[in-house]
Order: sequence, then structure tokens, then C-alpha cells
Amino acid sequence: MLDLLDETGRLIHIVEGLLLLSQADAGKFPAGKEAVDLKEVIGELADDIEILAARLGKSLDYFLGDEPLAASKRLVFHRLAAEAASERRDWTVVRDEVTAALVSKPEKRERAALLRFLAQAEMNTGNREVAFDRIGEALSLIDTATDAGEVAHLLHLRGIAYGQIGQYVAAAEALESARDAMERHEVNDPRLRSRILVALGTAYRRLNRTACKCGASAWTTGSSPVVTS
Repeated sequence: MLDLLDETGRLIHIVEGLLLLSQADAGKFPAGKEAVDLKEVIGELADDIEILAARLGKSLDYFLGDEPLAASKRLVFHRLAAEAASERRDWTVVRDEVTAALVSKPEKRERAALLRFLAQAEMNTGNREVAFDRIGEALSLIDTATDAGEVAHLLHLRGIAYGQIGQYVAAAEALESARDAMERHEVNDPRLRSRILVALGTAYRRLNRTACKCGASAWTTGSSPVVTS
């Protein structure tokens, strides 16, 4: 009985999550839900669906439908799950979701975003050399003229990575390029801009250059690096 109640509750939660995402996509939040964290909803929804699929002995395709539509659905599902996992710093899940998404052979822009999540995971688990490779590959796939926001995200990560290994000149150059990409192409992402400026301020202080008062170090928290972009 308890298992039945548990699964019923999980199904209700999945339906409610899908309804909320559908309403958000249409720009119609229900009353009292204006401040809902959609990434958290997506992360919880992904977890519920994966648990339910495992208990039923079904693959993800059972829930997403037939090819070729299933491939597109899978890609979106895994990308959103990877993004949600990166926000809660669950790097094992990030790697798993990105790997699953790459199976669907995404277009260059989508692949670049997935590689960014993977680079974050590598940087936060001490694999900086691999992270540099992921960032370089991602940047080779896109162009600033058409994907300035994603380029800025990747350059921000590159700057953080250089800062973590003490290469502050290279860090400042990457972060300046990220800032310039946002300004030149009028990218409207206050959160990313703030992160870039904080990291740039840290790099300038390390180089004894004039910078804004940006608080603590942008690339470490205690002894463990915490990287988001």
C-alpha cells in the first residue's frame, strides 16, 4: 500500500510539474507562482521521471514517444536536467545528463551549451585540463556575432579556470573578452555580467591593477572551487 501511495504521489508530482512548465512556457503562471524556480522544478521532474522509469523497467523513450520526435525530446530533457544539476552543484548528475544528451547529436549551439555544463563539472572536481579542452571545443562551435551570450559564458569559465591555476593575466584577458562580448552585442543577462565583473575584479587585484570593490575571491570558496556560469 505504501509503495502504491508513493508512486501515486510521484505521478501527481510529475503531472503538476509538467502543468507548471506548460503554463510558464505560455507566460501564464498560476496565482502565487510568479517567483517559482523553474530550474528546480525541472530538476525534480527529471528525478521523478527517471525513478519511475527505473521502477517500471522502462527506458526514457517509454515516456517521450517514438523517433524522431523522441530524440528532440530527449535532448531537451537531458539539457534541462544538466542545467538544473549544475545549479545545485551535483556534478555526477551533470556528467550523466550531458553524456545522455550528446547521444542525440545536437546542433553546434546546443552542443556548446552542453560542453559548458561539462566544463563546469570538470573544473569543480579538479580536472582543469579537461575543462580547458571542453571550453575550447565549445568556443570552436559558435560565433560571437550569433551566440554572444554563450560565448560570454564560456569565456567567463575560461577566465575562472586560469585564475584557479594562478595565471591572472590570461584570466583577466578572458574575462575582459567575456565582458566586451556582452557589451558589444548587448546581451541582457545581469547575473552573468555580475559574475564576470566579480571575477575580473579578483583578477585585477591579483595583478595589483585598479578594479571595482568586488568582495571575496571569485574563483574559490574555502579550499574547494565552486564554478557556475
